Amino acid sequence: MYDRPTIIHLSRTIIRLSLPVLVEQFFIVLMGAVSTMLVGNLGREAVSAVGNIDTINNVMISVFSSVAIGGTVLVAQFTGREDRLSASRAASQSMLASIVLSLVLTALVAFYQHALVDLLFGRTELLVRQHSLAYLGIVVWSYPPLALATTAFGVLRGNGNMRAPMMISIIMNLANILVSFVLIYGFRLDLGFIHWTIPAYGVTGAALGLTLARVLGFVLAIVMLRRSDLAFSWAPRRFLAVDRKKMGTILLLGVPAGFEQLMFNGGKLIVQLFIVQLGTVALAANAISNSIAAFATMPTVAMSLALTTIVGQAMGRRDKEGARTLLTFAIPFCSVILVGMSLLFLPVIGPVIGLYTQDAATRQTALPIMILYLFAQPLLWPPSFALSAGFRGAGDVRYQLAVTMVSMWMLRIGLGYLLTAVFSIGVIGVWIAMISDWALRSLLFSLRLRSGKWLKRDLVA
Repeated sequence: MYDRPTIIHLSRTIIRLSLPVLVEQFFIVLMGAVSTMLVGNLGREAVSAVGNIDTINNVMISVFSSVAIGGTVLVAQFTGREDRLSASRAASQSMLASIVLSLVLTALVAFYQHALVDLLFGRTELLVRQHSLAYLGIVVWSYPPLALATTAFGVLRGNGNMRAPMMISIIMNLANILVSFVLIYGFRLDLGFIHWTIPAYGVTGAALGLTLARVLGFVLAIVMLRRSDLAFSWAPRRFLAVDRKKMGTILLLGVPAGFEQLMFNGGKLIVQLFIVQLGTVALAANAISNSIAAFATMPTVAMSLALTTIVGQAMGRRDKEGARTLLTFAIPFCSVILVGMSLLFLPVIGPVIGLYTQDAATRQTALPIMILYLFAQPLLWPPSFALSAGFRGAGDVRYQLAVTMVSMWMLRIGLGYLLTAVFSIGVIGVWIAMISDWALRSLLFSLRLRSGKWLKRDLVA
């Protein structure tokens, strides 16, 4: 048990670093929801197509995030040790790895985009496939700026700067909505001698708006990185010089974390194939449910991002007991927050779903999914994901990879297939399998926390 002063101190520590990230996440999720609504008004084929391609995008983001994770942890631990020169070098190495990785992946997806859509979504309606190709064909070019912005955000957070990513995300997401709205629905301006018309591009407009916003986010992230006390520089002599030790540590952290995220989001992509077989209504209901779920879990997502930095800096100071105490406290703290979010959403979940679509079948399909989700998240989300984020800060990533591989393939994919394809209970079967995946992850990560083995690594010795 914690005494009152300890509870106050730990709560303030988490909230102080989480608050800017929470504001950032709020705008990301809000603008993502508004974007889904904008596309949703084009029809369920359009929202299904965007949902399909978002599963591919999430796989790409997971790979980019692996480099960001390595940079965040290493910069956080060097910052905790007050070694700013090493932190700066770690930042440069993270950005260099991000450039190489994003260019390779962009080239592969751009070249094989038709084959990829045919392989994954070939059984969907013709219009859904056409929208999917139109959307992916543009969004693929946003991968390099997105990768660099993601890595820059991670470096800034590792250095303790949570506000810069927050402000950039707000600007980027506002730009996405404004530009996407104009490009999706078109715009006409008549002021006497001025006649300006932008045609309605539909799904293509949504892709253009997202891509332009990511480019803007990248530019702003680089500006903030150069202004930080990391003294980041693009000078070729400094930037292109490979520091084998730091690059090796980033890859040592990033490769297992990347495989974990790849397994996690790759598994979600496979699960999406189950949903494709269920038809357009199931696809639309799943996309809408994912958007609402992101809102409901948002505060603890912010706390999890902050926990990586907090634990990383504590490990850099050699304060292992402080890292353990804070992470142990964070789980019930996150659960209490999620209880509040569920109580907030449950009474109004029907009208909230109605904001996304007026299609009765889609609304009826999404409603039981969201009720199930809101009951499960307070108990199972924190130990499944907040613990994982804290372990990353300590450099403990291989165990998470093993847990994700077992849990994802056995439950989210295996059980999801049984419930949807064999027992035919519909798209809610995918969500039941997902919650079962959370339960196993929660158990295994809780055992890891108690064992203390996650505190064994020393990355900045």
